[in-house]
Amino acid sequence: MKRGMIALPILGLVIVTMAGNALLLSPQSRERARVREEVATARQEEAMLQASLTELRRLEAEGTTREAELARFGQLVPDTPDLAGFIRTMNDVAAKAQVDWSSLAPSSPVMGVGGAPTTIRLSIQVGGTFFQILDYLKRLENLDRLVVVDSLDVSSSGAGAGGTPKLSVNVQARTFAASGGGAPIAGGA
Repeated sequence: MKRGMIALPILGLVIVTMAGNALLLSPQSRERARVREEVATARQEEAMLQASLTELRRLEAEGTTREAELARFGQLVPDTPDLAGFIRTMNDVAAKAQVDWSSLAPSSPVMGVGGAPTTIRLSIQVGGTFFQILDYLKRLENLDRLVVVDSLDVSSSGAGAGGTPKLSVNVQARTFAASGGGAPIAGGA
């Protein structure tokens, strides 16, 4: 009986201790769980913010590139058609490429709609060897003014010096201006 008497108070003490621990430690455990959950949420938010920051930095860098492209585009599309200056430039291009420049017939400038630039259609006739024509087209591509070649009609016009075939090329192209100001020039040069 002595053992039973000793075991009963010890068992009671263990139960009281466990209950006390449960009452005292349970709020702390709940608090720890709540804090862990807040930390996990904060880490998710941090990851999302970090991803947003990375995207914003990429967009900022892309914006700088786009601004440079827009500045370059602004140079390629002048404020006014300036057809007289354009014709002089085209004459220089033909001379440098050593092609026979037969004609340049620009259309009257057509105002763009909804902020689109003014369009000037071009019909250009040149003649020369294959390599002269190729040089001419490369020079058109590298002008300080945007020229879009829409079509090329190539035909042979006989043999040139040294038996090299001479080509005759009709180029249909467009150039642009930011506005329709300036006097239109009709006919060829």
